[in-house]
Amino acid sequence: MVVDGQLQFVGSDLQEAQKAIKTAMKTQKAKVELLLKDKTLAVEISDAPQHSDSYVYLAIAEDNLTINVRNGENSGRTLQHSAVVRELKTIGTFKSTDNNFKNETSLQLKPEWKKNNLKLVIFVQDEKTSRIIGVNQIRL
Repeated sequence: MVVDGQLQFVGSDLQEAQKAIKTAMKTQKAKVELLLKDKTLAVEISDAPQHSDSYVYLAIAEDNLTINVRNGENSGRTLQHSAVVRELKTIGTFKSTDNNFKNETSLQLKPEWKKNNLKLVIFVQDEKTSRIIGVNQIRL
């Protein structure tokens, strides 16, 4: 598991996960505002901590997915999944010299995705350090 683009450990280590999340919560983050209108997502980023050039990503994620496993070690089981990333794309670059970032991106949702289970996640990742400098999400 990787938290905040910085801390890496085995995902089953609950104590380490809690420690990493608490540490990440203490670091300064940019303000990421999202506004969804029809099929357009407006993104505005401000108040960022010092950073190198950073990529702004959009992840379209779907919750409440299930799969009936037919083979392998989980054969016969039904597995539940949350936050399955259906699409991940870069929507811009937040330059180290910029104080603000604004962008609008069109959403193209696949018909097989359940709209009421979708969320849009924007995260900003420092190109040099991989640190996450801002994040926010909005449900459809």
